[in-house]
Amino acid sequence: MVNQNIVVNTITEKSSDSVSNPRESLVDLEHLEAICGGDLEFEQEVLQMFVEDTVENLEAAREALGNSDCEVLLHNAHQIKGSSANVGVPSITEIASRLETQARQKSLVNAPELIDSLTELLVQVRAFIHNRCG
Repeated sequence: MVNQNIVVNTITEKSSDSVSNPRESLVDLEHLEAICGGDLEFEQEVLQMFVEDTVENLEAAREALGNSDCEVLLHNAHQIKGSSANVGVPSITEIASRLETQARQKSLVNAPELIDSLTELLVQVRAFIHNRCG
């Protein structure tokens, strides 16, 4: 059984150490502002909910990977892909799509690296929230 706090702890620890100016293209600001009506507080809420949900999906994905459960991994990758597209985080959408494809093909050779990349990008999203919204 995977420790449920691994992803949460990793994100919490690295958030404070992240680069103070995450990549400009990390979040599609035009998209985020459009869906939030330019309300900075609402943007923060939407992104924080995204981070919380994605942490849960990444924890489940890590556990599924440990159990070689491609169906559960497929489901969680699909959830991450959809939610990241909805809030406008294209780099996460792209990597989650690759993970979803691998799970669908039952070929998990690169899955650990993809999950690690998603975790690192989530750290950057958390830093983005802090820098943008205070």
